[in-house]
Amino acid sequence: MYLENEKLKTFASIDLEVLEDNYRLLSEKITRETPDCKLMCVVKANAYGHGIRDCVKRLGALGVSTFGVSCIEEAREVRRCAPEGSDILILGFTPPEDAGELARDGYIQTVFSREYADELSREAVRAGACVRVHIKADTGMNRIGFDASTVSAEDAAREIVSVMQTEGLCVEGIFTHFACADAEDTASAREQHEKFTALLDAMGEKKNGLCIHCCNSAAALRFPEFRHDMVRLGLVLYGLSPLGDMPIDIKLRPVMRFVTTVTHVHTLKAGESVSYGARFTADRDMRIATLGVGYADGFLRAFSNGGTVLIGGKPVSVVGSVCMDQCMVDIGDMDVRAGDEAVIFDSEGENIERLATAANTISYELVCLVGVRVRRVISKK
Repeated sequence: MYLENEKLKTFASIDLEVLEDNYRLLSEKITRETPDCKLMCVVKANAYGHGIRDCVKRLGALGVSTFGVSCIEEAREVRRCAPEGSDILILGFTPPEDAGELARDGYIQTVFSREYADELSREAVRAGACVRVHIKADTGMNRIGFDASTVSAEDAAREIVSVMQTEGLCVEGIFTHFACADAEDTASAREQHEKFTALLDAMGEKKNGLCIHCCNSAAALRFPEFRHDMVRLGLVLYGLSPLGDMPIDIKLRPVMRFVTTVTHVHTLKAGESVSYGARFTADRDMRIATLGVGYADGFLRAFSNGGTVLIGGKPVSVVGSVCMDQCMVDIGDMDVRAGDEAVIFDSEGENIERLATAANTISYELVCLVGVRVRRVISKK
C-alpha cells in the first residue's frame, strides 16, 4: 500500500492561541505573587523550534517588550518583528567587533569575564558607542560568568564593580543561572541563590538601578522568593514542563503538534529483520507501518526500538533503526492505512515525555531539533 508523493505530510502545527494562553496564565500568576516582577520571553533556538517570527509577533501583540536570545543573529531576527523599542538580551557570546551594531540597534549584551569586557569596551570606544550590558555571575553553573562561587562575595563584587566603570559599557543589569532548578532536591538552587544575594549585598549601593534576575522557567515556577526584578520564561511558554512529574499549579498546554503520515503498510514475517543494521527481528508475523519522518526531521535515531508515536490516539512502538527520512512502527491489529496521520508530539504533551525518556534526553532538545525541512503551519481555528 503506497501513498502518492503529493499527499505526503510531515509538519509542525503551531497554535499561537495556546502560546497566548500560556503567557497570560504565567503573567497572571507571577504578577499576582510578585507584582513588581517583569517577564522576559526567551525565544532563542527559533523560539525553541516553534518559529521565532510568529511567536515574537504574537507575544509582542500581548505587550511583551523584553526578549532573550542566544546570539546576535537571533537578536536581528527579533528586532525585525518585535514591537519598537523592545529590549533584547543576548545571553551568549557576541564577537567584540560587533560592538558598533550592538550599540546602534540597542541590543543588551551579556558580559561574563574581565577579558571579554575589555575587548568589548575597546571595540565600543573605537566605534564611538556605548554598549548596553548585563553582567553574568557564575554561582555554580560553571559555564560562563564572573566567578561568584569559589571566591568571596567581596572579591567577586570588586571585579564586577570595576567592569561597571569600564568605558564604552553601559551596565544595566546583573544575573545568574541555576544548574538544578528542576531537581526535586532544592539544596543546589538555594545555595546558588545565597551566593548570588551575597554578591549583591557586597556590591552595596552599586547594584542600585540594575535589573536583577536569576529565574529560568523552573525557578520562576518553584521559587517566587527568587524572582527579583525579572524572570526568564522559556520552555513553559511553549507549554512543556521543566519540572518532570512535579506538579504545576497552572494548566499549560503544548504549542506544537508534530505530525507525519503513514506511507506504507506491510507484514513483517517471523524471522525477518527491519531497517538498517537488522537491529529488530520479528519473533512472529507483524504488521508494520512505515512513516514519512526520520532523524533529518528531528525524529531521533535514539528512538530506534523504543520510541512511540500516536496513531488513532494510541501509542505504537518504533521497530528497527530510525532512518534519515523514514521509520517503522508496530501497528499490531490496528486498522491503519497509508495516508493515516501519525502524531509525534501531541497536544497533551504526553508522547514527547515518552520520547524524551526513550532517548534519555529532555523535551527542550526534542522541540529544538524539529528539522528545518519540517513545515511550521500556524493553526487556524
